[in-house]
Amino acid sequence: MKSEMLEHFSYTASDRGTQREHNEDFKIDEYLHDGHLIVVADGMGGHAKGDVASKVAASEIVNDFRRSSDLESQARLYRAIQKAHESVVKAASRDPSAYGMGTTVVTCFIQGDEVYVGWVGDSRMYLIREGSITRCTEDHSVVRQASADGGPGAQWQAGHQHIITRAVGRVSKGAADGQFEVDVRKDPVRVQNNNSIVLCSDGLYDLVKDQEIPEIIAGRTAREGVSALIDVANERGGHDNITVSVVNFGHDRAAAARGSAAGVRLVEIEVPAVASDPWSMDAPLASDGSAPATDRWRNLARTLLWAALVVAIVLALGFSALLWDLSLRTTSSPDNDTTDRQTGSQ
Repeated sequence: MKSEMLEHFSYTASDRGTQREHNEDFKIDEYLHDGHLIVVADGMGGHAKGDVASKVAASEIVNDFRRSSDLESQARLYRAIQKAHESVVKAASRDPSAYGMGTTVVTCFIQGDEVYVGWVGDSRMYLIREGSITRCTEDHSVVRQASADGGPGAQWQAGHQHIITRAVGRVSKGAADGQFEVDVRKDPVRVQNNNSIVLCSDGLYDLVKDQEIPEIIAGRTAREGVSALIDVANERGGHDNITVSVVNFGHDRAAAARGSAAGVRLVEIEVPAVASDPWSMDAPLASDGSAPATDRWRNLARTLLWAALVVAIVLALGFSALLWDLSLRTTSSPDNDTTDRQTGSQ
């Protein structure tokens, strides 16, 4: 189904909060030639340079998007987050003090009335429609995993709510073959006039309940909505960095909430939503940051091809030089001298 043009207005901001010494979150809100890309990254590691991880990851996602406009949007998201992981791993390998750094990522790509979503970790995207809110991402966290398995109750969950099972720059222990895992929604989120989407780090939703978000942004512009959400989180303690992006569709004021929000409806998500194809996009990286077997064989084939090409060029140049040398020798040979003398004596 072809996307339809739908005007939208966005604003994205990041705040240190009231208790952290510095901000490890990073955000990018950028219009590209074929769509609108928003990235929210929540760095982890503290002294291990979580701020570096979030910046490296978000920047690489945008850079790779610029290079991959020939791919489908879901494949672009998948590849861009894979590239972000590779960049964070490489950055950490060059700096011993950055060992163990990582970051969550949630990113969306808006094309008309379609919003493509990819994520790793527990940063989220919500859809707000007619006063109700739908969570469009699924946290990669111990709490979420335990809940899905019918695990421990609220008290246990409260003590484990910040433990994530996936992060850009790290590989989860349960990943198949030690590969880095990315989730991308198989189908885009379809938006309509008067809808809004919100992307955020856990610094927001730890302190602002999901059901409160539509009420807080109702009737506000994107900029006003972001400011209001950050203010509420800080008023309630602001114990973490807070990054929020609000996008209003159709009008630059979020639709008024109809009473209290209707509650969170968790969407069904197929995981992995987009499978890796080593011939159309980069395959997942191994736990040490190296390419998997399929990618290594491809790289080897390319290396051998280049080597064969170089050898062919060298042989061609050598053969040309030999022919030139033989030509010079033939021109100045004794047989030619004898012929000249015989011709001159007649």
